[in-house]
Amino acid sequence: ILYIICQKIHIICRQRSGQIHCIGLIRCHRTTLSIVDGRISSGKTYGYKIVACNAYTTSKVTTVSRLYLGNVKARAKNTNKGVKIAWNKVAGADSYRMYRKSGNSAYKLMKIAGSGAASWVDSKSVAGKKYTYAVVPYKKQTGGAYTPVTVSCKR
Repeated sequence: ILYIICQKIHIICRQRSGQIHCIGLIRCHRTTLSIVDGRISSGKTYGYKIVACNAYTTSKVTTVSRLYLGNVKARAKNTNKGVKIAWNKVAGADSYRMYRKSGNSAYKLMKIAGSGAASWVDSKSVAGKKYTYAVVPYKKQTGGAYTPVTVSCKR
């Protein structure tokens, strides 16, 4: 994102393949200087630049690079072998990490699967317990977004 911050307005731009695309404007009366770039694709790295200026001076350019991984939406169902978690594959992910929690406890890492996986059976689930699962896509050490799913184990 290229933030061009002038006296009364902030122009927000993204640079990709040498081209600059304007993605939004922020008026100076706002206190939050952030914007969500909704026109990006999973698995791609985007470069963003931040420049501040006023009537007197322009700052140095700050450059950041961010990898975007899409959102995993998991589904859960009971099987005779345990709770089966299935999810949509995310472009650019090289692995998926399955987390589980029960009640208000913290998530615990249960399994790491490769990029080709789209389901996993939690054979350690206990009948009568309610679990919440999260499947998080990863590209090396960068984690993506997820939507948790809750299910009661009925084995």
